[in-house]
Amino acid sequence: MRRPDGLAHTEYRTWLRALTTTHERRIIVEVLNLDGDLLSHLTADVLDGQVIVDVTASPTRILTLTFLDPSRSVHFEPDSPGDAPLHRKRMVRVIYSVRVPDLERWVDCEVFTGPIWDFDRDGAVVSLVAHGKERQAMGEKWKPVTYSKKERKTAVIKDLMAQTGETALAVPDLKVTMPERMTVTRMDPIWPRVKKLARSIDRHVFYDGRGVMILRRLPSRPVFTFDARHLLSDVQINRDPEGVFNTFEAIGAKPKGSKRRVRAVEKLPDKHPLSSLSLGRNGERNYLVQREENRQLKTLADARARAVRMRDDASKVIVEYQFDSLPVPHLDENDLVRVRCDEGLLQLRMMRWSLPLGWEGSPPMAVGNIERTTQPRRPKAGRR
Repeated sequence: MRRPDGLAHTEYRTWLRALTTTHERRIIVEVLNLDGDLLSHLTADVLDGQVIVDVTASPTRILTLTFLDPSRSVHFEPDSPGDAPLHRKRMVRVIYSVRVPDLERWVDCEVFTGPIWDFDRDGAVVSLVAHGKERQAMGEKWKPVTYSKKERKTAVIKDLMAQTGETALAVPDLKVTMPERMTVTRMDPIWPRVKKLARSIDRHVFYDGRGVMILRRLPSRPVFTFDARHLLSDVQINRDPEGVFNTFEAIGAKPKGSKRRVRAVEKLPDKHPLSSLSLGRNGERNYLVQREENRQLKTLADARARAVRMRDDASKVIVEYQFDSLPVPHLDENDLVRVRCDEGLLQLRMMRWSLPLGWEGSPPMAVGNIERTTQPRRPKAGRR
């Protein structure tokens, strides 16, 4: 999660209060080139749309937008029907702007930045679909590249993304090194490699609404609380029996001179309702084991720290949940949040949600599931 517009703490609290009361809102759409340079602002009326975030999908962030453009200020159509469309050479940035009376100004929050994937015009009505910026790293590698053993993994990540033209990176310089040589071959897509490298150092990589690639650990502390001021529906909780674990084992590399790999085990405390003791019978424990092998864990301390994070995350996060809320535009994927509801105080990860951008009917933000507010666009007669 990030504070919009660089707000100070007290200003941020004031902005949060404004989100839960009647307020003015405007949606700003900017057209950028693929380098991220601003080309134009769209002042047209946004009819409908949403930003959909789903951490299980690729790309994880998708924009659908329908707006009026009677003056044809958005010129994506080719000069000739036989020419290539121009929209694939453009990106859009969407800014969710709220008027905060106590601050006497508008506060902007970027909720989407990424390349346009599909575009259509029907008279004055324009519809487009845009994907998160990882789309530009999902093409095939043309020239192979090899990284040597002992090279820092974060340096490899930065270099791979630089080869896709990316410059907006928030990647810390970690000391973790490559355990062996790695070759990215011709026709090998880069983004899956980057995600795999991030997982190997216990990090999550994603693009935020500004279009900045973030490499971070999964947050362990809640960054936001949904309560009665935000909730517009009951919270539905579904626990998947296949996703329940009470014992967590992290296995790492073999230290020099040792025949055994580094190994650490952590368990839910016996008083936890899902512990091996609580789920056992007749004095026998029931172990439900989540096991992870990671050669990057080189010491017992590394393995123990990873097992603790696996245990803590499993003890906090409910597997499936759904609720409707007033729009909250500044949350990032995998943020840990609290939900204060009739069932008590829950802690959930932001894994799937849709942020509405349209005006009609004031649609809510759907958290935990994806609700389409824009109807799927169907091809015109005679088109395939």
